[in-house]
Amino acid sequence: MRSDLTKYLRKLPPPAATVVKKATVYPHYWMQASKCRMGYMAYGKRYKHNIMFIAGTPKSGTTWVENMLDCFPGFSKLLIPEANLRRGPDAHNLPSDTFSRMRNMLVISKMHLHWTKHNTDLLKDSGVPYIIQYRDFRDMYVSDYFYVKNTPWHFYHPAAVNMTLDEYIHRCIEDHLPDYCARVDSWCDHRDINSSLVLRYEDLIADALKCMKEIQKLYELPATDEELAHIVEKNSFAAVAKGRQRGEENKNSHFRKGVAGDWKNHYTAQHKGEIKRIAGDWLVRHGYESDTNW
Repeated sequence: MRSDLTKYLRKLPPPAATVVKKATVYPHYWMQASKCRMGYMAYGKRYKHNIMFIAGTPKSGTTWVENMLDCFPGFSKLLIPEANLRRGPDAHNLPSDTFSRMRNMLVISKMHLHWTKHNTDLLKDSGVPYIIQYRDFRDMYVSDYFYVKNTPWHFYHPAAVNMTLDEYIHRCIEDHLPDYCARVDSWCDHRDINSSLVLRYEDLIADALKCMKEIQKLYELPATDEELAHIVEKNSFAAVAKGRQRGEENKNSHFRKGVAGDWKNHYTAQHKGEIKRIAGDWLVRHGYESDTNW
């Protein structure tokens, strides 16, 4: 049903798409919550943890992980309304009752959430294991450009729709990059190492099964190696992209290209110089470059 709604929204003018999107937030949440409760009634005793939380940056493979976790019987996706309607100075903080609302549910909750002390304290106090997921921002900006242009309800769509890719990358570097680096570092530096996992999109591409085994360990999920392999295969790029292989581009698909390093086909010398000035050391620290001579 949600995919049908998304297809419908993409056909609407941006103002209308935004209105309809906001109008469906609560009905969609109520439907998801009902499904999570039914899943708990049927399978709740099977699992040690009833909530699997993902704090990820945009276009970093969080939907991929979310879909793999959705293969465990009883678990369903749940997005709290506040995640779609964030406004004001407290917008980056999870509501204090976020996880108490999820009692007697089997929940997969994915959010593009900033780090705050409130958020990590709430996760720890609630006993919720979580994944911190991110991606090389150079690839993220390319992927995000096509996503935003194809998403009329996105808050940045009106500005991005008339931009070239070159202009969009430049704007992201100047306006977004310092915040992105701080956001990833804050989550990584302040996480509870005993109940969290740092996961890069590039590692998922390189060995999704290995990553899935790490995720299984984090959430203490009952599954054999064969079952995990089946889940990974079911959610491979070729499977979700309906036969396209990684590297075969569809600019209108959520699963556009599915590769790492595509940024090299789009970035200019000016882009590279700006990045080295702002975040060259960050790329080295996070293993994306061995030095700043790229």
